[in-house]
Amino acid sequence: TFLGETGKWNSDDIIDILFEKRQYHIAYRLCHKLCAFFITDNPDKEYVHDLAMLFIENNWEIAPIIRTMLHSKYFFDEENIGVLKKSHIEYITGMIRQLGLTNIPDFDQEHKHYGDFTERLEEWGQVMYNPPNVSGWVGGRDWVNSSVLPRRLQFAKDIVHNRLLTFSHPFPPYIYTCNIRALAARFSSAEIPSKLCLDLAQYLLPDAIHNAEQQQLITAILDGGSDADWDYDDEKMRVEQRIAKCLDSIVSHASFQLQ
Repeated sequence: TFLGETGKWNSDDIIDILFEKRQYHIAYRLCHKLCAFFITDNPDKEYVHDLAMLFIENNWEIAPIIRTMLHSKYFFDEENIGVLKKSHIEYITGMIRQLGLTNIPDFDQEHKHYGDFTERLEEWGQVMYNPPNVSGWVGGRDWVNSSVLPRRLQFAKDIVHNRLLTFSHPFPPYIYTCNIRALAARFSSAEIPSKLCLDLAQYLLPDAIHNAEQQQLITAILDGGSDADWDYDDEKMRVEQRIAKCLDSIVSHASFQLQ
């Protein structure tokens, strides 16, 4: 006897009974998990309820739920912008894509030390395609717990200064190469350092930073100089080092851990 139904049930029968007797509970739980993945760790209960009812009405088709969620005002609400913690996979691949990193061991099978990406993820606690149990990874604040956060921070800082060593072979050559000049060239403000640093912050951080933090970035990239003496061709200006110093401040910002 299962949920009041008696018979010679197999696993498919049990699932059918569950969806008959507990359909709202199932719909609500699945919609809550979708909201927690795409919007916020603690979604509004009424919003999840509406999605759950839509889920049932659409005969358990997920596409209408995703479509509705990603087009809703709730998805674009300012309170839900930049509140999700990046998983370790999102953190590393996000940097690879946003910074245009090259020389990534796992993406080049000819590399001498193949496997740094996956080894680093495993050491941080997220093995691809291998969650700890059927519930998946805990996620949320667990991605930035006191054990792994310092390692994530150091990883980002080492990348922008091009000094990241292979995880299992900590000696040169360096990996995850960041081409500072190519990154800066993406922005029309590349020749105006006081604006370039703010464009970089807007590009890399999920939300705007306040005036005092903006001024800190400007101070970091100007490094005692001014917009007028910014010259890529003059080695004395240390342009790449100054941009790297600015990037260091950006990737060290708390919101860089969020999306």
